[in-house]
Amino acid sequence: MKSLFDTAKVFLIQSLRDFEDGRLAFSILHAVTATELLLKERLSRIHQNLIYGKIDSRQITQENTVGLKDLPQRLINFGIELSQEERDVINRLAKWRHEIVHHMPTYSEQHAVINLGLLYDFLSQFLDREMHLTFNDVIPKSSYKTANRLLKEWAKVITKAKKKAEAEGHLVDMALECPVCGAAGMVSLRGKQAFCHLCDTNLLFGECPLCHKPAIDTGLFFDDKVYHPKCWHSILENQIKEKEAQA
Repeated sequence: MKSLFDTAKVFLIQSLRDFEDGRLAFSILHAVTATELLLKERLSRIHQNLIYGKIDSRQITQENTVGLKDLPQRLINFGIELSQEERDVINRLAKWRHEIVHHMPTYSEQHAVINLGLLYDFLSQFLDREMHLTFNDVIPKSSYKTANRLLKEWAKVITKAKKKAEAEGHLVDMALECPVCGAAGMVSLRGKQAFCHLCDTNLLFGECPLCHKPAIDTGLFFDDKVYHPKCWHSILENQIKEKEAQA
């Protein structure tokens, strides 16, 4: 059986994917659910019964867990720090989740994106101070780009990665992005290989056999050659067309 934390990760990752695909309402739904589960996970680490609604009752049922509306105050009651600003963000998006499920949403897209970013910023800080985890410990590399767009806190992760890259030196051209996480200026050359300091990925470095420009690649998709991004996409498109023609 999955833990609260494991289930929260599933919702967190799905929220980022929804945002990337333009499904803002679903991104909010899944982000708020992930938040609720992470807060309950923190309570359960104090005592497993604290996630239930009527903790003073002699009969505690698994169906009756404390709601998101009451979670922040219960955490505060047991010594977990939550600022008023953080509680406001949680409550605002919880209200929007309710509107999405039961009525018509009242938020504007721009307002929703800003507050979704604030919620992820809170989650990043909460994971750090209460669970001693960084945000990139709980999301896959494929979600780094989306997190980069949403998180203010993510800027700290990027700053740290840049410092590591600058300390090592031998950086590749700024125009060459990591094909895994999209980072620029954080990839160091290590002989015939390269290393991204943001997503900790070993990469291939060399000359693209098609356009003869310098390139970095994972070497996992077609062969062990290194392709420029434009050439890589061209190969992929041609393969898709060939499969469609054969179908």
